[in-house]
Amino acid sequence: MKKIPNTKSRFVRFGFKGLSEIKSAELTDPVYATSAYNFAFDDGCLTSGIGVDLAQGCSRAHLPDAPAEIKDIFYYRFCSEDGSRDDRLVARLEDDSIWYVKLFEASPQWRSVTSLKIRGDSVQAINYNNDDHFRLLFCSKDSPLFILEDSTALYCPDAPSFSCFEIHSERLFGGVNGARPRLWFSDDFDPFNWRVSAEEAGYISFEDSLGDIVAVISFLGYLYIFREYSIFRLSAFGKQSDFELKKVYIDSERIVKNSVVRCGGKIFFLAGDKLYDFDGFTVRRVARNLPKLASNEGLAAAYLNGCYYLACAIDDGEKNNAVLRYDLSRESLSVLKGAEVHALATVKSGGYERVYAALGGEYAASLGCLSSSGCIMEQATHKTYFYSPSTLGTGRVKTVSRVEVVTDGRIKLALDIDGVVHDFDVKASGGVQRLPVGAKGRMIGLSVESDEPYVTIPPITVVLEVHSS
Repeated sequence: MKKIPNTKSRFVRFGFKGLSEIKSAELTDPVYATSAYNFAFDDGCLTSGIGVDLAQGCSRAHLPDAPAEIKDIFYYRFCSEDGSRDDRLVARLEDDSIWYVKLFEASPQWRSVTSLKIRGDSVQAINYNNDDHFRLLFCSKDSPLFILEDSTALYCPDAPSFSCFEIHSERLFGGVNGARPRLWFSDDFDPFNWRVSAEEAGYISFEDSLGDIVAVISFLGYLYIFREYSIFRLSAFGKQSDFELKKVYIDSERIVKNSVVRCGGKIFFLAGDKLYDFDGFTVRRVARNLPKLASNEGLAAAYLNGCYYLACAIDDGEKNNAVLRYDLSRESLSVLKGAEVHALATVKSGGYERVYAALGGEYAASLGCLSSSGCIMEQATHKTYFYSPSTLGTGRVKTVSRVEVVTDGRIKLALDIDGVVHDFDVKASGGVQRLPVGAKGRMIGLSVESDEPYVTIPPITVVLEVHSS
């Protein structure tokens, strides 16, 4: 008589908690993905909730294309004389000219800032308001300190050419790099007075080998100076003689310019190919599942509503080809691939909150905004999820009887059993769909693809029997 093998039924849930931090497929818990592009991880489900849409203004009108390719974008907070909001997006175009578009206009249009050109590979801008003068200040190591006041361009001939700057304690602080990096500061209550004296402007020189100043951030009452291999904290209230500088972090990995962003109660930054958060005292590595960056040059970063965004090049991309979204509270990373984003600007205006994006390629003159649409500029993305074949915790032979899945959009599901792939074309349904398999093996993997703009998939269950002999 033929012996009936002993078996034990198991239900393996392939969940969607995020990307795995473990590189070895054998050790990866099936609730984590080996890789996922253009899918988002939202409350344990796999969704289409990441994308880039055509930009709208605060009036919900679409923003028109700029006159030429957009290199940089900046948010300019502005109020008209009657106190009404008149915020703008300001763009630096391919010829270094400066243009702006009003976000509250019913029919927005681009306007040129006459005779203003700002040169440099890395231009930054900050808002400054004093005595109801709403100004946008620009810095570049290759240009003077330019000021935009409404539609008029001004400049400060006495200011250094900054690589980065920040308003803190009623002074303008900025980094100037060279053989000896210096942190310059203006006179208090006057960011346009750079006369060096004990009562007016001044500078702090760094006589060490800790690299250039890449960012200055006003945070928790201090000014934090991010240099390539260190972070310094400056207490800068009142007189210059009361300033106090302290080194709070040092490392061998280079802090990447344009990655440093204040994110609520933390500051996020990239050092080497790793992402960190900083609470003013402690540096902590986060998102250990960060995809491999092809380069850490040409990055753009922004923060909005609990999420840190990083536009970058992944895999072997020569240009930025992805936007990484890290959800701080969920500690979850999602990857939008195929978006050639090279500049980001966060806008918060009258309840309207968006991260605007400047793109390359066919959209080089267009503005987008980061979204949850599952599309890139109205084209649905190709979404992929992949879990590398593993033993699922036991090297014994397993017979897979079926796969149970719920989806509100069409997907392609594939089960890999010892190298044999079982494909299923799954349509949207309001209930559980049971897909029969009836195959055995030791190594099991799962993949999901979709071209739907909107799709939500709860955890997928694989029903199998583990053979005891």
